[in-house]
Amino acid sequence: MTFLLRFLLFVAAFYLLRKLLNRLFGKRVASSGRRARPATGTRKEISGQTVKDPQCGTYVATSIAVPLQVKGKTYHFCSTQCRDQFLREADQSRPSVA
Repeated sequence: MTFLLRFLLFVAAFYLLRKLLNRLFGKRVASSGRRARPATGTRKEISGQTVKDPQCGTYVATSIAVPLQVKGKTYHFCSTQCRDQFLREADQSRPSVA
C-alpha cells in the first residue's frame, strides 16, 4: 500500500514539475493543438466611428474604411470592390447628355 502511495505522489510531482517547466520554457500552443502564430504587426488598429457601407450595408470603422468623396460628401466602403460597384451604378444612373 505504501508503494502505491509513493508511486502516485511521484507521478503527481513529476506532472506538476513538467507543467511548471513547460509554462516557463515551453512553446505556447493554441487551443486547437497547433502552435500559435507570432504577431506580425500587419494588422491595422481599428478605431473611430462605425459607419454603414452604402453599397452592401456592412458596418465598418472609419479608420479602416475605403473613403470616397462625391460632391463634398464622404462615403465609406468596406472594400474597394464595393466602392467600384457604387461608382459603376452611379455612372449608370446618370442621364447621358446627347
